[in-house]
Amino acid sequence: MSDFSQPSTPAPAGIAEASSAVVVPQEIPSVWREYLPYVVGGVLVVGALAAFDAFSRRRQQTPGASSSYSSSSSSAVASASTSASSSPPHVSALYVYPVKSCAGVRVSRWPVDRYGFRFDRNYMIVREDTGTFVTQRQHPVLALIHPELDYENGVVSLRKEGHKSVAVSTPEDETELDVKVWSDEVKGIDMGDEVAAWLTAVIGVSVRLVKLPHAFQRSPPEAFVAHLSPADYINVIAYPDCFPFLLASEASRAWIEKATQELAEDPTFQVGLNRFRPNIVIDGKMEPFEEDTWGKIDILLQSAELSDDDETEDDEESSRPAVLRLSFGRHCTRCSIPNIAQETATRSPWVNKVLEHHRHLQDKVEGPARVFGVQYVHSEAGALVSVGDQLVIKERVDPPQLD
Repeated sequence: MSDFSQPSTPAPAGIAEASSAVVVPQEIPSVWREYLPYVVGGVLVVGALAAFDAFSRRRQQTPGASSSYSSSSSSAVASASTSASSSPPHVSALYVYPVKSCAGVRVSRWPVDRYGFRFDRNYMIVREDTGTFVTQRQHPVLALIHPELDYENGVVSLRKEGHKSVAVSTPEDETELDVKVWSDEVKGIDMGDEVAAWLTAVIGVSVRLVKLPHAFQRSPPEAFVAHLSPADYINVIAYPDCFPFLLASEASRAWIEKATQELAEDPTFQVGLNRFRPNIVIDGKMEPFEEDTWGKIDILLQSAELSDDDETEDDEESSRPAVLRLSFGRHCTRCSIPNIAQETATRSPWVNKVLEHHRHLQDKVEGPARVFGVQYVHSEAGALVSVGDQLVIKERVDPPQLD
């Protein structure tokens, strides 16, 4: 589904490569006992959902049937309303975006620090003249810039087809620049002339690459966290637009892809989740956009039950938590980037046309907006999230009030 690059630098023990097998405990871990009723209940419900799904599919094949998410959807779109997987909701993919608005890196297991996933949006390209951040909105070619991510040292190089790769390292003097993310005026460590010249040649505009300084302090927009209590989140973010985590589901992606194929009259049109740039992808037995109602989520961490032989020497990971608690931030409003094919950096109007028709609302802060995916905050650093981790929905929120 996605062409994200894999980490090319070997990770230390306890960090699985993307192709590694999922760690499955042989006994019921003590840290899971609190959640066992939820898991067992989920398994029991799957049978009932399967029967209901079969009935729904037969009904959708009759004339006039429509999806519960849009009264104007055709039966072909409605047929994408359930995931192919019959397992309970679980983490099916993880992505880190080290350089804001550049290509992501797919990982199978990755740690969480106070800013979110380690190194996620810790680097940013800014205009040399104004210090303002640069994104695919203005320069789609950023989608073709692939960072090489080292587990310990962050981004060590950038590559793009047709260009020689360039090394990335922090200069000894660590000069800080004044930079801007939307209306936030913050600092960034300038990464030097060599990488700046490389990026300028690729993008066609004079730019610099900056990195998150030590003791960096930037908070989520107050208007977006007013509903949260201080205990719900760490009040600091790196260089993302608003929140540290974006979650989306494979079921929702499939629904959007089917609707886009119909609208574009092109059955081969592909809508990869990389157009939406999620950090956490969920699959399993669920309806499209079911994640819209997830308020507080507990991700049950398999890594909490790794054997002593699998532990790293990192003190932060030696006492890792058993659960990653995520709290609802907002339904993610979408800009023009979903219209950009991330493999080719070419634009087409179809994805946002589908979102405009099926996923449009009046946002309290931004006004008219399209939404896809859900943004979350976390309350604790130190988690190690893995593909295969199961979810427990602890609280729910109202779905977006679509037009």
